Amino acid sequence: MEQIRIIDGTAPVLFSAPHNFRHFRPNLDNKIKMLEENTTKLVEDLCSKTSAWGIFSIDDLDYDPNYDSEKNNPYKSEIRQLYNAVKFSYLIDIHGILDNDRYDLNILYKRGFPRSAQLAYDVKKSIERQNLLGCNIVINNFIFDNGESISDFVCNKLRFPAIQLEISKSIRDDSVLYDQLINNLSLFVKNNA
Repeated sequence: MEQIRIIDGTAPVLFSAPHNFRHFRPNLDNKIKMLEENTTKLVEDLCSKTSAWGIFSIDDLDYDPNYDSEKNNPYKSEIRQLYNAVKFSYLIDIHGILDNDRYDLNILYKRGFPRSAQLAYDVKKSIERQNLLGCNIVINNFIFDNGESISDFVCNKLRFPAIQLEISKSIRDDSVLYDQLINNLSLFVKNNA
């Protein structure tokens, strides 16, 4: 697809970065949502270190991959096609958060899917080491009122574990913390692919 790039891998893990370009989400003010910087780089670096698969947008989108249903969402359709070919063990959907949030990382999982909950807690434990020891990591149930997140889609429609990992700008922009996050997540994937 022209607006989506796939990184081929050998490990049965899929990293996603749907918001690294501007995208449209229907809301009351009909505004374009801004990009979440460095999320593509995170996916590229994680795939390079782990041989995992990756998917991310490479241009502005007139839809929101993390909101719109598969019917109007080429990004989710591509995830389905990849899963049908690869049968991933799990998906980690990478997002950015602003530094005015009260935490450094937020891990979201779909309620009612115990394998996704376990994935969230295992990823948290893996991240909380070395330079990231003591950072504020929270785990939440995913509450999505109107749209369908990528994690919801993967759990509900494809039936494999998925989490959304939201990372603060301060971690994404700090080379020491960024590298530590890449190393910690890469070790997790190598031990849990």
